[in-house]
Amino acid sequence: MITIDIDSGSTFTDCFITFKERYLKVKVPTTPYDLAICFFDALKEAAAVCGFNSVKELLRHTSIIRYVTTHGTNTFIMKTGDTVGVLVTKGYEKNLYAEEGSSAFNFISKDMVIGLDEEVNYEGEVVKPLNEEEVLNAIKMLLERGANILVVSFRNSHLNPINERKVKEILNKYYKPHYLGFVPIILASEFCKRPDDMTRTNLAILNAYIHRLMAGFLYRIEDELRNLGYRKPLMTAHVNGGVVSISKTRPIDTVGSSPVAGMFGSLYWSKLYGLKNVVTVEIGGTSFDVGLIIDGSLYTHERAIFGLPVKIPIVEVVSIGLAGSSIIKVEGDHVKIGPESVGSVPGPACYDTGGLDPTVLDADVAAGRINPDYFLGGKIKLNAKRAEEVIERIVAQSL
Repeated sequence: MITIDIDSGSTFTDCFITFKERYLKVKVPTTPYDLAICFFDALKEAAAVCGFNSVKELLRHTSIIRYVTTHGTNTFIMKTGDTVGVLVTKGYEKNLYAEEGSSAFNFISKDMVIGLDEEVNYEGEVVKPLNEEEVLNAIKMLLERGANILVVSFRNSHLNPINERKVKEILNKYYKPHYLGFVPIILASEFCKRPDDMTRTNLAILNAYIHRLMAGFLYRIEDELRNLGYRKPLMTAHVNGGVVSISKTRPIDTVGSSPVAGMFGSLYWSKLYGLKNVVTVEIGGTSFDVGLIIDGSLYTHERAIFGLPVKIPIVEVVSIGLAGSSIIKVEGDHVKIGPESVGSVPGPACYDTGGLDPTVLDADVAAGRINPDYFLGGKIKLNAKRAEEVIERIVAQSL
């Protein structure tokens, strides 16, 4: 039987196939506007290298498909997620239950957080029930300010979630689906059972920030696989290194899963070569990822996700927005690279596909470090003159 592993980065999508005791690989451009397209482009290439006439025939002989992507990670790096509206207990609007202010405001606007006058005590008793009119006004305000997903996280809701659930009931009662469209609501008490108000809130906000972006194409991929006759669940990697079906995966579980999967590969090779302490580096199109292997084990601890403490064990990988498709800018007399990335569409200027911004790849091509005639094994021809022109015009002449 065949096994298929696919990794969609911001620029390219890689596919690794085991077939008849052979290891095969294919690479296709990522389609950031719809990752389902590049997923099936990779499967088409995989079918061809395996000698099958169609993806359907390939899937008939496939025992498992595992999928990872940096899409969630890159969304946080470039801060291009959804507009999240948050409802909290009154008095915690400015710090979101953190002692010294919350890093969540790196991803949500302060005017998108509203406090409601409610209270559940430390024994789970409702001291102050919600006021329906106040809830309706708050929801209306958040929607008018542009929220396309809502998070409700009240103090002590892990002991008694009745007030959070009441918000959802009011929402469903007064706001019909045709008005809300596809605006979902996440209750922190249902999303996370931890007793720490700050952790529940952080995890719910992080998940909401990428929820629609991730859920849409993942379920679309699984549906199309079923249409092609593949009856097994689509599996995806989690940030803790495990592999779980899409149906049991929260979007936040996938953040960092691609470099973490690479960490497990590095761990395998480190043991093969007898290396106990290793620094791993992965450079993609948008992110530069660094991890550690210490005393023959992956470095795991309770860390923050993009600055937000979550208090759950995670394989340590540090990601910054500095990679091949990162945009080069001049600010004053300084050169700044990233975190914005052009991805594969429109791509770096040297792609000749409409990209106007200079990138790290353009600099490498202009400096002669990358052969413009053998990019992606010769499948993509780069325009070296275009790379030189955009570096000269936007970077060199501005310094």
